[in-house]
Amino acid sequence: MLKFRIKDEEFSFTNAEELIIKDYENLAAVLNDPSVDEIDRFFQAFVLLGVDGDILDGLDGFSFLKIIKEFKDVEMPVGEFTQFLEIGGRTYQSFDEEFFFSVKDMKMIEAAVKKNPSHFIGEVMAIIFKDVELTKTEHQDDAHIKHKAKLIRENVQYKVALPFIASFSKQMIDNLESYKNEE
Repeated sequence: MLKFRIKDEEFSFTNAEELIIKDYENLAAVLNDPSVDEIDRFFQAFVLLGVDGDILDGLDGFSFLKIIKEFKDVEMPVGEFTQFLEIGGRTYQSFDEEFFFSVKDMKMIEAAVKKNPSHFIGEVMAIIFKDVELTKTEHQDDAHIKHKAKLIRENVQYKVALPFIASFSKQMIDNLESYKNEE
């Protein structure tokens, strides 16, 4: 949790890793919106993180810029891969012994990211975490993925998604660099 002071009063806002996936997606969408000026993006982001807009309006510009810098400097620990999620009495599993992305999963994830570049984490997690009671065909059904993404968005903290998102991003970047080097 990040804290800042205005005169003699201390204020804080939620650290991004504490957010559920739905709230993190909304935060990321605000922070990555190129149509909004940077100061306004961070103002909106801090409001999403729980700071009263009137309090932010009461800050002088240099104090606000200092808070932005502190926010940008926060490192989010990637953490370990989570193997199981329990949501609504159902068990979802991401891997058996060691985590990896199957080709089918990578294709589905890439399509989800392209479809909605600002709100894809719920779908990515829905693709990775498979309901242990369903068949492969049932798991890959679009309606099931959509339903599960909604459940995950509303019940899972972003810090659970972070290792998966970081791993997928790294693999995609490494593969693209390798492909370019071969040309």
